[in-house]
Amino acid sequence: MENPFFTALEGKEFKGQDLASQTQKVLMPFIHYLTNSIRAMENKEVSCEWKPVANKRYQLNPDKRIWQLVPVSEIEIIGGKTDWYEILTVDGNLPDADFDPDEKDPIQQGKGKSRRETKIPEGGYNPSEHQLYLPELELDDSPVSWSGYQLELRPLAVRLDQLESVYIDGHPCKVTKQIDARLTLQGHVKASSKLSIDGQDTPFTLIKGLDESRLKQWQAKSEGSSWLLFAESRPQVDGHKLEDVTSKQLAGLSCGHFQCHGQSLQSDRWELKVESESKKGDAKGSRQVLVLESRGSEQISDSNVLKCTAFPELDWTV
Repeated sequence: MENPFFTALEGKEFKGQDLASQTQKVLMPFIHYLTNSIRAMENKEVSCEWKPVANKRYQLNPDKRIWQLVPVSEIEIIGGKTDWYEILTVDGNLPDADFDPDEKDPIQQGKGKSRRETKIPEGGYNPSEHQLYLPELELDDSPVSWSGYQLELRPLAVRLDQLESVYIDGHPCKVTKQIDARLTLQGHVKASSKLSIDGQDTPFTLIKGLDESRLKQWQAKSEGSSWLLFAESRPQVDGHKLEDVTSKQLAGLSCGHFQCHGQSLQSDRWELKVESESKKGDAKGSRQVLVLESRGSEQISDSNVLKCTAFPELDWTV
């Protein structure tokens, strides 16, 4: 029997039958989908973590920006004792009074048929400094022996070919340019600094460096081989690398770095996080801001009571 509903819609009996068949064909897969979905969700558990909404939110704005200054320094390495070698160890130990080689014996390298010998020139051994003058020696990984002693040698003249980095006062400094013994470094170098190349202390002459007295106006803070400067606008320090690191430095702060009325902010009462804020008039641009949220009833009524122990050079507005 025809469905009177579909017959009334079409006005003709055969079209009403077609419409009923098509409706059944289209709707039944959807009904099966709903039925299967409902069964799949039966007896399922959903877990969630509740977090209280912050009672108060404060945006913390420093009165200055933070700039990282990496000085560009130029030095010239003073040549060491060319062709001289220091005896670091004798049979695995530091050389002592028991070390008594025959100065007429040659230095031997390697073993068997590949063994090589190098004669020591007259006066080529300094026993007080445990140093050897060996202009013909080609030092490599082969074991070195002398008068039956196994030696570890190190050249006193530093090799300067293709240096990538050196150490200044214990801090690594990148070599950006090298012309023979003259090096251009990224890092703060003073005339009294200690230069280390391949673990060996090396004398040098300072050609160009940073005048530290100029940095006082920006409340400079030493950080390894670089400096942090605090200023609203970009400091004028020509000839050196300068970068705005405000967002990077503030992102490393936590509640424990801030004090209110002289008391550190507790992480169970406050939460500090970094959020992005769109710049006015620039739909694409954004900046990172610090947001302090109160987990309870605590409030901050005055900007002057908030201090940052990591950066006492900064004042904050809330």
